[in-house]
Amino acid sequence: MRKLLLIVILICGIKAESIAQLQKDSWMLEGGIQFGKEHLNSPDPDFNYVPEKSFSVGPKLGYFIADGLAFGLSANWGSEWTPNTGVGNGLLPDFYKSSIYSYGGGVFVRKYVEIKDGLSFYGELGTELTWTRIRVKEGNPPTVNSSPAGKNLEIYGRLGLQYLISPKIGVHLSSKLMYYQSDRSDLGFVTNQKQFRTGFILDPRFGFTFFF
Repeated sequence: MRKLLLIVILICGIKAESIAQLQKDSWMLEGGIQFGKEHLNSPDPDFNYVPEKSFSVGPKLGYFIADGLAFGLSANWGSEWTPNTGVGNGLLPDFYKSSIYSYGGGVFVRKYVEIKDGLSFYGELGTELTWTRIRVKEGNPPTVNSSPAGKNLEIYGRLGLQYLISPKIGVHLSSKLMYYQSDRSDLGFVTNQKQFRTGFILDPRFGFTFFF
C-alpha cells in the first residue's frame, strides 16, 4: 500500500511539473548545430572539385507570456569555407581560401496545446533576417579581402509535436508548413530571388527543448 501511494504521489508530481513548464513566467531554450561537407566528383581525372565545408548554430530563447504561449528571440551564425587543395582543382594558384560567414536573428511566437500528460502539439510563427559576408584570402602576396555578400529574409510557420521525457526536458519533432524567403546576394553581380512554399514536410527537425 505504501509503494502504491508513493507511485501515485510521484505520478502526480511529474504531471504537475510538466504542466508548470508551459505556464506563464517560465522559460524555454532550444537550438541546433549543423555540420556539412560537400565534394563533387569530376569525370575528368585531372580535375577535382574543391570540397566545401560548413558549420552553423541557431539558439532560441523563449519566455511564456501566458500559459502555453511563448514569445522569444532566435539567433544564427554559420560559416562555409573552400580551401585550395592543390593542382587540378581549377583555382588560381594565388588563391588560399574563401569563407562565407552568415549571422542574424529574429523573433518567434509559439502556442502549445496539451493533448495529454507531457504530450503537446504546438504551432509557431517566426521571422529571421540573415546577413552574409565573404572573405577571400590569397597567399602570394598575402592579402585578405572582405565584403558584404547578401541578405536573406525568411517568414515561416511551423507545426510540431513535443513530449516531456523529464520535468525540464522535452523532445520534439517539427516541420515547416510554409515559408517565404527574399534573398539578395552580391558575388560580383547582384541577384534577387523570392520564393514561397507550402507543404506538410518542409525542413523536418528533431531536437530537445529545455524548460526552466
